[in-house]
Amino acid sequence: MKNLLYVLLLIVFSFSCKKELNTETNWTYQLSKVKHSFIATNNELTLQHRRDLDNFTGSVNWFATIPSIANFNNAKEDW
Repeated sequence: MKNLLYVLLLIVFSFSCKKELNTETNWTYQLSKVKHSFIATNNELTLQHRRDLDNFTGSVNWFATIPSIANFNNAKEDW
């Protein structure tokens, strides 16, 4: 009885799958566009993060060198 059930499930699953082999798809192109877009966006975000980190480090070092209210506010603003 179990074997008959397995055979019936196999038949149902095999007929429920669509088997269109000759259709044109754009998935390869779309995936390559998404991959390129992700890499470009990640690169831009990394560069922006690096610029912000350099700016923040400079502000904190400037405040550590000359502790004043203006330098503190600049460091706090960059934070």
